[in-house]
Amino acid sequence: MEHPDWNSTIPDRAPSLTSITVHYAGGTSDDDQPVRTSLASSDVVEVRTGQDASGGLDGLEAIDCVVGHAASGSTTGVSLYETVREHDRELPVLLVTGAQPDDVVPGLRSDPWVEVVRRDADDDPVPVLERRVRRLVEHRQLVRLLRRGIAAVETVHDGTAIVGPDGTFEYVNQSFATQYGYSPESLVGADWQTVYADDEVDRLEREVLPTIEDGWRWTGGCVGERANGTAFTARTGVTGLDDGSFVIGVHETSRGPGSNPDVPEPGRSESGSSGGSRSADGSGTADDST
Repeated sequence: MEHPDWNSTIPDRAPSLTSITVHYAGGTSDDDQPVRTSLASSDVVEVRTGQDASGGLDGLEAIDCVVGHAASGSTTGVSLYETVREHDRELPVLLVTGAQPDDVVPGLRSDPWVEVVRRDADDDPVPVLERRVRRLVEHRQLVRLLRRGIAAVETVHDGTAIVGPDGTFEYVNQSFATQYGYSPESLVGADWQTVYADDEVDRLEREVLPTIEDGWRWTGGCVGERANGTAFTARTGVTGLDDGSFVIGVHETSRGPGSNPDVPEPGRSESGSSGGSRSADGSGTADDST
C-alpha cells in the first residue's frame, strides 16, 4: 500500500486571497470617508457596514476582518474589540486612530489578531489599510491550514517528526513517539539522537544529513532504539528544509526470521522525481531531477 506523503501535509503558505469580506463598524463623519474610500478602492475587499459590531456580526462565519475606529479618551475601540471577541477569539480586528496606538488601546496590542493603524488629520485615504487587512486575514488562514495539517499528520499511521535547526525535536506525532516507546511530550525538545544508537547516529550524521543538505531526500532502513533499549529496524525518510531543519518519516518494518535487526537496509537519496542516478557511497542510489 502506498503511504501518505507526510512531507506535503503541512502547508508553508496560505493560498493567495481573491476575496476578503470586511465588516466596517463605522465612525464619525470625518473618519468615515477616508476609510470607506480606502476599503472601496481594493479589488479584493467586500465591505459590509454598520454603526457597531453587534449589529453586523450575525453572519460572523462569512466575515474575514472587522475594521473600526479608536479615539483617545474613548472606549469605542475597546467596546468593538470586546464585542468581536465574544463571538470569535481569533477574528482579525483592525482599528484606525488619529492618536498614538499605545495611547488608545494599550491593552489590545498583545492580541496577535489586532492591528492598529494611525491616520494623521491631513492624510489621504489610509494607504496601508488594505495591506494590513490582507496580512491579518492571510495570517489567520495560514494558522488554520497549519492546524488542519497537524491534525492530518496525527491521523497518519507512519511516524512523523520535525527536527529544528538546533537538532532538537520541534514536533512529534503520536505514531512516531509510540514506535520509540516515548510520549510526544517527552521527545519534544530532546535531541534527535535520543531515538538512535550511537553507531546509527554516526551513520546518519556521516551519510544522510550531508545528503539532504544538498537538496536531496533520503530514504532507507534505520535502526531505531526504543526507550527501553531494544532495537528495531524501520523504513525511514529524511527530508531537509530550507532553514536547516528536517522531517523524519518512519514506517516500522518486519525483517523476517534470521535477519539482523542491527543492520539497516540500503538507502537511497532522491530530489523528488525520477531522472539520472549517481552512486551514494555504496549505500544506494541517488536520483536527480535535473
